Amino acid sequence: KNMLHINPDQIIIAGSSTGAYTVLNMAYGYDKAPLPAGLKYAGVISMAGALTTLDHINEVTAVPTLFFHGTGDGWVPYETGPHSYCGSRNPGYLMLYGSAPIARRLKGLGSSYYLFTANGGSHYWSFKPLTSYFHVVLDFLFYDIINNNPRQTEQSINENK
Repeated sequence: KNMLHINPDQIIIAGSSTGAYTVLNMAYGYDKAPLPAGLKYAGVISMAGALTTLDHINEVTAVPTLFFHGTGDGWVPYETGPHSYCGSRNPGYLMLYGSAPIARRLKGLGSSYYLFTANGGSHYWSFKPLTSYFHVVLDFLFYDIINNNPRQTEQSINENK
């Protein structure tokens, strides 16, 4: 029984940096076994996150996703690259798909996404959206989630941090 009166069809998950890895994997990589059967998030907000594979993003799993990411992020690749840009022989080497390839996958599926790119932006963009670009978060929530008006939106700004 739902004692907390939470509508399971209206859950939006958000995370920054490591938290963004977590929410992206909850939506697109995790098998959700301990969660209620059929749970599908209403939306995902990722601030400088990545996945280890795009294979789990398909017509069934795709949900509206908002990405914030800087192209100059030295910790989490905006495109495809190794974790923290470490060498292939280093411990912890792991290839990652950043915001851009995930957004391209959603675009190819005709799914809703909003990619906010900071050209030249560093990993600082893992928390900047909640202070300087919260209006973009509200826009995504209002149009893509609340009004169920799926869009494929891309916006970029020039940033040196």
